[in-house]
Amino acid sequence: MSSEASSKGELLSCLRPIRIVSVPWAAPRKLASSATASYGGDDCYGELRKSPCVPRRPAVDYLKRLGAAQGVEVTVVETKPNKPIVIFKWPGKDPTLSSIALLSYIDVNFACYEDGWIYPPFSGEINNNCEIVGRGTQGQKSLSLQHYEALSRLKQNNETLLRTCQNVYNSFNQYREEQYRLSLRSNDFGDYTVINFVGGQNLVEYNVVPAHVVVYYSAYLAFDTSVDDFIELDGWIYPPFSGEINDNCEIVGRGTQGQKCLSLLHYEALSRLKQNNETLLRTVYMILTSVIRVDCYGQSTSSAFLSNVNSTALGVCENFYNYYNQYREKQYRLSLRSKDSGDYTVINFVGGQNLVEYNAVPAHVVVYYSAYLAFDTSVDDFIELVRGWVSAAGGNITLSSIVKEKGIYYTKTDNSNPYYVALKEAFNELDISFRVRASIMSDTTYLVNTGIPAFGLFPVLNTPLLVNAVNERLSLCSYLEGIRILEVVISRLANIADNKVGDDPRKMMNIKILLLFCFTHVHISRAIKSCQKLTCTQEIETLRDYINIRTTRQDDFRPAVDFFKRLGAEQGVEVTVFEANSNDPVVIMKWPGQKPALQSIVLLSHIDVNSACYEDGWTYPPFSGVINDNCEIVGRGTQAQKSLTIQHFEALRQLRQSNVTLLRTVYIIATTDQTTGSNGIKRFIQTKTFQDMNVGFTLGVGGPSGEQEIFLYNRFKTQYVIRLDCYGQSATSAIYPSYNTTAAEFCGYVLQAYNKYREQQYNLSLKTRDSGDYTVVNYIGGRSLIEYGIIPAHLTSYYVADLALNTTVEDFIEIVRDWILDAGGNITPTSVYKEEGGCYYTKADDSNPYYVAIKEAFNDLCIPFQILTTPSTTDTTSIVKVGIPAFGLTPIRNTQVLVNGVNERLPLTTYFEGLRIVKEIVTRLANVPKDKVADDPSTYLESAKCNK
Repeated sequence: MSSEASSKGELLSCLRPIRIVSVPWAAPRKLASSATASYGGDDCYGELRKSPCVPRRPAVDYLKRLGAAQGVEVTVVETKPNKPIVIFKWPGKDPTLSSIALLSYIDVNFACYEDGWIYPPFSGEINNNCEIVGRGTQGQKSLSLQHYEALSRLKQNNETLLRTCQNVYNSFNQYREEQYRLSLRSNDFGDYTVINFVGGQNLVEYNVVPAHVVVYYSAYLAFDTSVDDFIELDGWIYPPFSGEINDNCEIVGRGTQGQKCLSLLHYEALSRLKQNNETLLRTVYMILTSVIRVDCYGQSTSSAFLSNVNSTALGVCENFYNYYNQYREKQYRLSLRSKDSGDYTVINFVGGQNLVEYNAVPAHVVVYYSAYLAFDTSVDDFIELVRGWVSAAGGNITLSSIVKEKGIYYTKTDNSNPYYVALKEAFNELDISFRVRASIMSDTTYLVNTGIPAFGLFPVLNTPLLVNAVNERLSLCSYLEGIRILEVVISRLANIADNKVGDDPRKMMNIKILLLFCFTHVHISRAIKSCQKLTCTQEIETLRDYINIRTTRQDDFRPAVDFFKRLGAEQGVEVTVFEANSNDPVVIMKWPGQKPALQSIVLLSHIDVNSACYEDGWTYPPFSGVINDNCEIVGRGTQAQKSLTIQHFEALRQLRQSNVTLLRTVYIIATTDQTTGSNGIKRFIQTKTFQDMNVGFTLGVGGPSGEQEIFLYNRFKTQYVIRLDCYGQSATSAIYPSYNTTAAEFCGYVLQAYNKYREQQYNLSLKTRDSGDYTVVNYIGGRSLIEYGIIPAHLTSYYVADLALNTTVEDFIEIVRDWILDAGGNITPTSVYKEEGGCYYTKADDSNPYYVAIKEAFNDLCIPFQILTTPSTTDTTSIVKVGIPAFGLTPIRNTQVLVNGVNERLPLTTYFEGLRIVKEIVTRLANVPKDKVADDPSTYLESAKCNK
């Protein structure tokens, strides 16, 4: 046997804390036979470490069994469902004396990136370096068992403890329990600050920059979320809940440097004290913590439009973020010159989430920052600093305080405090140097708030800091040494004589002010004037009925299909439904012409609309169809899909009612492709049903105009959606990792490069009215796992680009690759969606009789129009690709463009003008004589450079 293997075996044989415990969701991992022989049991620490603590009940049962093994009383307090506090009571010789509490956590941070662990993060494997690997080895789990083992050994050695000791195992490490905090709060305390940015997540819909973005900064994830909820597991060498011990004799797993380790350290220390028959005078306890989220709302537009980035909610937040980043860098440099975290403010980005829609720019951005203020920084100073960022960022930013703790005490560290003296003497006895430092906020803070002196102690020396990181692990030597430290510390604390301790614990405390402040709320709102009139007509009531039907991608489209069937039945026209996919209908309404053998006309629009989930940003509910005081109809789809579809229907209804003759059959086709690409129409045009329709020309969706002219679109841009996955160093959010090593920083470099390119394209857009001359690129959101205590190892961001006619997808990918190269780090690009603009466009000259008909209609109406390139791809693109000429037209002009925006609305006068335009155009298109039209519709298409 090698000396290395022998050393590992000796260490394993020393792991006495470990007793056989069968955890339902994790099969027990047996120790080496030598360990079993030595202690008559298995790895009890390994069992607690293996538990992801979701659900928590098995962990509670496990702790009860540990208590029963030592014959100590175990109490479980439920402050809320599935939020247990487990209390071990190790009676002291004199129970009337104030007790000693050993506080730690049951729950650990998720270890979601299992494919990056060398061993499973909940395996508790011991590697070749004699390190135990697993989540919690540098935190919760190791400390918990060190507490337990220290007391267990003291008991085993029959050592006398005057005071009762209590192990308190809290399940609130991930979620700051409001009721628990309130129960401990005193009115005498001031403010403290926690601020860290963590990531983003949003709903994905094609063609939309999101109208709502939620970004989280520094958050502990609630434990009502199972591990199965988390999909991407990267960076851990072993699964994070395996507790594997690697080749360095380190136990790997979530909680090994945190709660799980600490809980068992507490347990083991008390267990050994009891086994050694040590007398405890005072009692010992252990405890755990909660979440914060802010939502911000503002202006939203279609992602196919380029607006000034500084006018968007995202742009304003980015400006703010730049000032935060400058401050963070300054504080990071201070941290390099000091060992005490009280000398600098820690501020980190930790995660986020927001709605992602490919065709909407977000109107609402929420960002959270978690910051731990330096002791020389007052609350007022910090708030003033942040207000300066807000002022410099521009735009509408509202600061909101989420949590305030009025005044926080800190425990004295001088000879007037007998508990500090006991700790100092313990370390002197052990010949271990120690330093008093500022700490991040924990449940200990709330105990101190109530007037109980407390120190935070994690007895691990000479160990790389990997709390909450990938491949978290702890040297077995360090773990065992920690138990030895706690044995001595607890023995001294629990044997402080009564005459050394005063009646008022506050005498051992001073006051220090801190602030918990999470903020940044962006909100754009408008004042609405009173309206004196309300227009009630069939045309408006039909539109309002349609708006009332929620047709977002998350909704069931059957009510909308039934709505069209009812409209068709009222007019006596045939309505058929083609199911392209599940919940992906294509509705066809046929209005027969006098000469059905002639090529038909198609009026193409969409059923589905972009989400409007953030109704508190709307003046009226977005699916209400309310008519406001300015005689505007308010609702999602009023400037696009829903108004256009009803204008198509109402135009044909009124023409029929007026007995206007139409030679050609006209079809209304409504698809559900607006938010997810053109899958429905692509499938439908391949069917015999479509071929039998004998389509000669299509009038599809265009876009509203803020100018005097109506826009008529005949060219189509290529749309490309790309996903970027950024990987970097993961660490606790309470520290500064090495600079330029986190996923957020790598993604941030890409964001800066994107912004520079976007600004160039925006400047181009100011010089032309045709969107085909420039590329529109918008950031539409991102995703990351959100935990308040972790800087994420993985961030995902999405970008949508509608390419200029002279830019190919390959050209754009090369641009993005340059961004990635300049950013450095580990960034993976993935193509999500591509809709090519095609190689043909519809002729807009007198050789095309359909164009002539449209031109004559506008001339008769005395309405100017302009031929342009559509800002994005639409279903009309797919029609042109099969050889059918088509134009895109949305008959809206002189109107503020609010497509997919908050408070999307349309003046009633504009709606009626659009209806008049559609009636005139349809009349002319459907009456183009046969002898004016070629037998082959593709005659009216012209080849162009393929924009692929």
